[in-house]
Amino acid sequence: MSVAKKYPGLAARGKNNATGSILQNAETDKPTIYRANCVERKTNTEYPHRVDSYREGAEYDCVFAEYRGGIRGNANFIRSNVLPVDVDGGKTIAEFQAEFADVRYELVTSKSHDKPKGSEPPCDRYHAVFYLDRMVTGIDEYTRLKDAFVRAHPYCDKGAKDGARFFYGNRLKSKQRIEGKGKPLCVDAILAEAKAAASVMPAAPQDYTRTARYKPPSVLYEGGRNAGLQRAAASLLAKHDDTPEAQAAYDAIPCKPELPQGVRNGIYSRAQAHHAQRKASGEWTPPYSGNGVLYQSNPRPLSFREVWQPIQQGYHRTCTQGLRVPCVPLHAMGV
Repeated sequence: MSVAKKYPGLAARGKNNATGSILQNAETDKPTIYRANCVERKTNTEYPHRVDSYREGAEYDCVFAEYRGGIRGNANFIRSNVLPVDVDGGKTIAEFQAEFADVRYELVTSKSHDKPKGSEPPCDRYHAVFYLDRMVTGIDEYTRLKDAFVRAHPYCDKGAKDGARFFYGNRLKSKQRIEGKGKPLCVDAILAEAKAAASVMPAAPQDYTRTARYKPPSVLYEGGRNAGLQRAAASLLAKHDDTPEAQAAYDAIPCKPELPQGVRNGIYSRAQAHHAQRKASGEWTPPYSGNGVLYQSNPRPLSFREVWQPIQQGYHRTCTQGLRVPCVPLHAMGV
């Protein structure tokens, strides 16, 4: 669905000039983007340099609002006329460009673009900064705006919604820089759409935990297809290994509207390559119970049966933590 159809109020751009707010023509004036003097420094709060565009400042850590004294923090928020989002898989760059073809934005790939990240296979990872049609001068309205946009576009990182969010710089020469030359997003249209949807929006399903047994989705809808297929591919390969059974289960997951077969095949191929790397390094072994789980960092406690049966059989068993636990036969313990 195009942005214009999703937010009918976009047709009213420019009418915000009658609202009495502090306004700015985001098509001609500088965006509220400030850069630091450092890169990848999480504890830094000083962002003294205003830049003309995200492309200009992307090699440094950046914030996307003006703060008192140049000190990043919700309490110091003054104003912003841009909306930053972090996409960590779930929407390819090509799909993003198609969705926001009529919108003004700047996109820069992140340092983890097209690389494995934790247990996730390589995919498109990038930061995008949307231009807004007016200046937002209150932290409450700004956080509501970010929350509304992320809810409407669930492939965006849900952890990047506070008013003092910053993005790490990327100094890789291979990074991509893309500019959308449409019109700014309409702040009031996004907030109005979110308010209207709140009364009819169903409760969000509980997220899978890292210890939950994987259950393939019944259907994946637009906005969550790529991320859902990436999760499905990684989980099915963890459960069945790289077998026809895993491929068949992956192919059986429906999408609405359906993705091109080439896109589906690409997602699965990247997951296969990543799974092969984990398998070769010893980070993956076949699940003991036959119920595959996602690669885990905080596994559930082992049951008595899971611990005792390997001891009776007298062999090494791989725990869900990935540790090799030596087990000895009962007769060796005098039992």
